[in-house]
Amino acid sequence: MMDALPLRLNAGDDLRGAVEHALRHAGAAAGYLVQGIGSLSVAQIRYAGLAQPTELLGDLEILTVAGSVAPDGAHLHMMLSDARGRVFGGHVGRGCIVRTTAELLLVLLPAHSFAREHDPLTGFAELAIRKAPEAWRRPWRSGSSRVRRLLWSISYIRASSAPSSPFGKPSRAIQPR
Repeated sequence: MMDALPLRLNAGDDLRGAVEHALRHAGAAAGYLVQGIGSLSVAQIRYAGLAQPTELLGDLEILTVAGSVAPDGAHLHMMLSDARGRVFGGHVGRGCIVRTTAELLLVLLPAHSFAREHDPLTGFAELAIRKAPEAWRRPWRSGSSRVRRLLWSISYIRASSAPSSPFGKPSRAIQPR
């Protein structure tokens, strides 16, 4: 069983931070970002084989974004294009700042619990998948107080005219256009 949680982010939101926040705020222990579109003004993309992300600036279109989300972090991949039509893709780092909007579909998996744990075979923090304890299953069911609080907080953020949000601020003093 899965529960869908559609998200809409606004200009200035940190995409990865917003996805991680939404999972934790819903009280979920496992989720997948199954699709997303939108635009960024700043992207932090880590290409295969590199240790650090590459920063891309400008008018960037999110062609797709997807990945696993655990309470202790997300593993997301994204493809995006620039204003000249060049396509870039890789791991999503912190500091991917929404330019106008991002429309995302986060699927919550109530029967599972995800964590990122060191894997001695790869040397990286990899996804550990477990069955969720019964007490954690489906705390966000329709009508639950957690869902109402999450939807209220998202609505409040949308109505706010503040330049920043609980989803994060642009990294390294780079301001969105």
